[in-house]
Amino acid sequence: MNKKAYLKMIVLVPGIALPEKMGFLLENCRSAYHTMRAVRAGHLLKINYHPPYIQLECINTEKTLSIAKKKRLRIYKAKNHITITDGIYTVRIY
Repeated sequence: MNKKAYLKMIVLVPGIALPEKMGFLLENCRSAYHTMRAVRAGHLLKINYHPPYIQLECINTEKTLSIAKKKRLRIYKAKNHITITDGIYTVRIY
C-alpha cells in the first residue's frame, strides 16, 4: 500500500497558513505589519503586497526560541529580527 503523509496546517486567513508543529508561534506571538493587514482584511489577496514569510511580534522571544530549539527548527538571528523556519515555511519575529 502506498501511504501518503499529510501535513496538518493552521490557517490564519485564506492564503496564510503555518504547519501544526509551528503552532506554538501563534500562542506566544501576534501578527504584525503585512500579516496583520491580511488578517484584518480577511484574505491574503485583499492586500497589495505580502512578503514570502509570516511576520509576528513576540513579547517573550526567549521562550519562543527555546521551544523552537526543542522542535529542531532552524533559527537565524539578525539585528532587528529573528527568523524561524522548517526549511519550507518561514516566520520572521520582530
